[in-house]
Amino acid sequence: MGYISIIAIAIALGLDTFSVGVAAGVVGVRRDWRAALHLACSFGFFQFAMTLGGYFLGASIGGLLANYDHWAAAALLFLVGGKMLYDAWGNEAIQQPSAAMTRGLTLITLSLATSIDALAVGLSLGMTGAPILLASVIIGFVALAMTLMGIFMGDVLGNLLGRRANALGGFVLIAIGLKILGEHLG
Repeated sequence: MGYISIIAIAIALGLDTFSVGVAAGVVGVRRDWRAALHLACSFGFFQFAMTLGGYFLGASIGGLLANYDHWAAAALLFLVGGKMLYDAWGNEAIQQPSAAMTRGLTLITLSLATSIDALAVGLSLGMTGAPILLASVIIGFVALAMTLMGIFMGDVLGNLLGRRANALGGFVLIAIGLKILGEHLG
C-alpha cells in the first residue's frame, strides 16, 4: 500500500475528528488554546493507538469487532451529544462548555467514539502488508490536524450562534452517530 492510499485513509478517518472539532469550536474550545490542543492531541493519539492496536489484534477477532464497533461509536456520540443538548436547553449554569469536552470521561468518550473505525482499519492494514507504524503515525497526525482545523472553523460558527452553539454541537455529534450507523447498516 502506497503513501497516497495511507493518506487517503487518514483523511477519511479524520473526517469524524474534524466534525467533532467543529462541534468543539462552536462551543468555545478555541478560546482556550490548551483545551483545543488537548482535544486534538487526544484524538490524534487515539487514532494512532487504535490503528496500531487493530493491527495487533489480528484477523481472528476482527469479524467479531466489526459486528459491534458501529453500535459502540454511535452510542458514545449519542451520549455526549445528548448531554450537550441538555446543557444547552436545560442547564443555565453552564459557563465553560469547552472545558467539559477536553477533560475526563467526556474526552475519553469522544476519543474512543471517533477512533473505533481506526481499529478496523488497523485490522485491514495488517492484511495488506502496509507499514503499520508509519501508517499509524500518519493517521494520528492527520486526525490531530483535522481536529484543529475543525475547532477553528467551529469557532467562527460559535461566534455567530451565541448560546445556541452548544445545541448545534450536540446535534453535530448525534448526526455523526447516525452517519456511522447508516454506513454500517445501510
